[in-house]
Amino acid sequence: MWQRLELPREPRATDRERDHARHHRQGVPVSGSHRIPRPAVHPERSPGEPGTKPRATAQCGPWMIPRARQAAPALEGPRGCRTPSGRVMSPPPRSRAALAAAAMVIGLAGCAGPRPTGEATRDSLAALAHPAPVPSPVPPDTVVHQPGYRTVKIPDDKTLRTLARELGPARFLLVLKVNRRDSLHVRTGDSLMVPTDTTADLLALSPFPRQVPGARDLAKLLLVSRRVQAFAAYQSGSLARWGPTSTGRESLPTPEGLYHTNWKDKERTSTFNEEWLLKWYVNLENFVGISFHLFDLPGYPASHSCIRLLEDDAIWLYDWVDEWKLDRNDPRRILKPGTPVVVFGAFAYGKKSPWRRLAADSTATNVPLYEIERALNAYLEPPASEAASKPPARADSLSAPSSPSLR
Repeated sequence: MWQRLELPREPRATDRERDHARHHRQGVPVSGSHRIPRPAVHPERSPGEPGTKPRATAQCGPWMIPRARQAAPALEGPRGCRTPSGRVMSPPPRSRAALAAAAMVIGLAGCAGPRPTGEATRDSLAALAHPAPVPSPVPPDTVVHQPGYRTVKIPDDKTLRTLARELGPARFLLVLKVNRRDSLHVRTGDSLMVPTDTTADLLALSPFPRQVPGARDLAKLLLVSRRVQAFAAYQSGSLARWGPTSTGRESLPTPEGLYHTNWKDKERTSTFNEEWLLKWYVNLENFVGISFHLFDLPGYPASHSCIRLLEDDAIWLYDWVDEWKLDRNDPRRILKPGTPVVVFGAFAYGKKSPWRRLAADSTATNVPLYEIERALNAYLEPPASEAASKPPARADSLSAPSSPSLR
């Protein structure tokens, strides 16, 4: 007759053993060895002694956790638990829901990727402690939309009239500005670069940057790029307007350098040819007669050193610039110069104009900021050694710059 089997009191499980049991119940292995040797049998009696059954600790899997101390029954292995006599101790019955939950835990544990190594974990913690710097947002006024262009051939006058009607007066004028022409100089056989964005305004099509940090201390500044045949007006470093130009032809190029808007007149006869009436005239060089004024824009540099403008740009510029202030007692002495004007860059005579390549390269007419800053440093800020070796020059209209080397 069988007697009641009393198992001896088992030792307390160590912290490591409890950690193993907890993690394996959750379906997550712990670091270190995945297998622990089975405990040895400690019988109080010989297995063959009659009348009693051996007292031993049941071998219940590799974790050596007393069943009475487990918060939840551990998953049984395929071999179950055995007594020292070899008898298999069947696991307690479980509901189908419990078995399904256990299968799900095992499946999730099997699908989980490998745990990161110690080095990878340290790298992850370091990344959390020192996150990568987030770039500062770009101010909206510095973001320039880069438009695209398409080529429109003008085989006859009818095509030109149709294009002007489809675009409307305002947008057709933008097309003329992009092509550095007026309407009288679009001829049969020409091709025009037309912006693909029908909503782009004048500033969106500007070849100049919206902001020039080096000009923030200047209330007004005019830039003239001979390379791309365009001017730009800046107020405290912000672009206010731009427009096409026609500077001096190859035999009479507009000299590079620093000028000021001296005086202006709504109408003036040209000193080069008395038959030419120059409207919206803004003088830059008092003796040679270099100036801004309204005149033909054929799509290339064609003037006699002056800077030609379209009518709407000539009127706007005439009202915007400041004239010089002279000493009443000595009109030759300038008390305050007018708006500074910097002419820079070099036009590639005899080669394809930059704006004629816009369909293939929408950045062909762009004037980068470094090109502008280089010109400003050359003409607005003389070298320190030169400034220290020379006394301050007298601002006199009679000593206006007559060559590109003078500033």
